[in-house]
Amino acid sequence: MLNLHFRSSSHSDDVTVIATFATNKAAKEVVSKLSKFIAEVKANREQFKVDWNPDEVELFIEGKQVEFHVYTVGYLDEVDTILNSGKPKKNDCYINVQVLEITVTIPKGLTPKTVALVMSPEEAKVLLWLEKNIGKPSIREVNGQSELKWNYYGNGIWYGSTLAIDGHEFQLDEHPNWSVNYV
Repeated sequence: MLNLHFRSSSHSDDVTVIATFATNKAAKEVVSKLSKFIAEVKANREQFKVDWNPDEVELFIEGKQVEFHVYTVGYLDEVDTILNSGKPKKNDCYINVQVLEITVTIPKGLTPKTVALVMSPEEAKVLLWLEKNIGKPSIREVNGQSELKWNYYGNGIWYGSTLAIDGHEFQLDEHPNWSVNYV
């Protein structure tokens, strides 16, 4: 009998689950359980309700933090059960995660709050969203101007020359003082 396994459909996404545990030991125990589970799926895939390929799973541990990356429609019940067995302090799931550096150049001497008063309403809205969702930017002086910089890690918001934030599209090519780069 031919055993076929298909890659997830076009309705699937790159899913990243990041769990933070109380101790390094708890994180290591969860990684050990996840590694065993992935090996079981690899050996007996038809016995599990998964749509992801175990060979494509990326599993990382750094101190108390565990990261699990996979391309799936969302068949992660067993993974979630294993993660929760370690009683995580925090457990976040990201869809099509992006790691970005967002930079805006403003006149020297203005702060993020005061520059929002002189920017276009569209720019001010993005600036306020960045401060609310990422926090205060790093600020440095460059060529007589101030450069505000945020490091973003989360669900996809940048598509080509467009930042998609809170249902609004911000066109970077219309605002040369803004830039976004993958980190």
